[in-house]
Amino acid sequence: MEKAEILKNYYNTDIDPTVDSLNNVITLCENFQTGGGDKLLYAIEMRNWKLVQINALIEYITSARQRMERELMRLKSYKDEFNASFATDHNDYYNTVAAILKHMRSHTAAYKEILKKTCTTKHPDKKTCQRFNIKQKSIHKESVLAHGTYEKSIFNINDPSIPEEVRTLFSELQAFFNNEKECFNICKEIITQENTIKSDPKMSNYLLNKYRDDARKRLKSTIRLISDDVVEMLQDINPAYKLYKNSSSEELFAQKEFHKHNTDEMDHFCIIEMASAKQKFNLETDEIKNWGTDAAKISKIRNVVAHFDELLPSNFSHKDMGKYIYFFCKWALPTNIKQAHAYFLKHYHGKHKPSQYAAVNAHSKEWHKDNEFERSIAAMNEK
Repeated sequence: MEKAEILKNYYNTDIDPTVDSLNNVITLCENFQTGGGDKLLYAIEMRNWKLVQINALIEYITSARQRMERELMRLKSYKDEFNASFATDHNDYYNTVAAILKHMRSHTAAYKEILKKTCTTKHPDKKTCQRFNIKQKSIHKESVLAHGTYEKSIFNINDPSIPEEVRTLFSELQAFFNNEKECFNICKEIITQENTIKSDPKMSNYLLNKYRDDARKRLKSTIRLISDDVVEMLQDINPAYKLYKNSSSEELFAQKEFHKHNTDEMDHFCIIEMASAKQKFNLETDEIKNWGTDAAKISKIRNVVAHFDELLPSNFSHKDMGKYIYFFCKWALPTNIKQAHAYFLKHYHGKHKPSQYAAVNAHSKEWHKDNEFERSIAAMNEK
């Protein structure tokens, strides 16, 4: 127990959550592919490892590498997910790196253990550490496999005189560090992509609006339960909403605040927007779900539904009802015809019997841009 405390006291195994630290790990992994054989031979001699210890390390590294390969697949999925959301539970640049490292902790533990086992300096006892106030040293500076000093062996790692177990250990370490390099390169990709989004106000705003759309779907039932008092309270305490109200533009807010707020804060931000718009413009829940808080657009859609019969051609036949409902849906909500149709059924009170969804959707191939029905809609909305 005392020895474990001394090891922990003397060597720092942390990977600092910075891009420079990620680059250092990548460089270490690359360098091992070319000069790792000599470093490993020196470490084995320095530590006086026996074959039984080498075999145990082979087994340990092989198991860690298999875990890493599985984790690599998860990390690739995380790469696609992390920057696709405006909100994150890791609110700043520092924590972005830390969050990524957290997803890799099972195999970074093995990485740290390998470096710790190959450090050059002998550990002083606990009293000596305390007496001389010895500071922790980083395994990334002290390990022979990293930047620690070593002497080049007179034998090559592939020399026939080198035990097969040693060559196997080297091969496993090469595969391990190669996978580790791939993992850390993915980390860099995530951070680079995040910085690209932060530098692009249009992309940031797109992701903000995407978050709003997703929130409307998730929180549509919650909106019905929110009282005016709760909305006012959220307005007073929500940091995202306060910054939004004081921002000179929507895009500037999105650019500055991308990945600065957690999901709870952004959900409350969306609730404030939806509830406020619902109260101010008397919007219905399905309208907010379909078109957000764009009151001007919703007003036009309401107007079209209210005057739908007037927009039909003079030679209208009921057999074409499905066609014109489809044209309306394509104009009102082109990404979701089914939801637009449901809205039409709920709000249409004209003299014609509306067609069901299957009959409406059957006219999809008849739709084309600049059709006469949509020109009639445009003309009516200009009045």
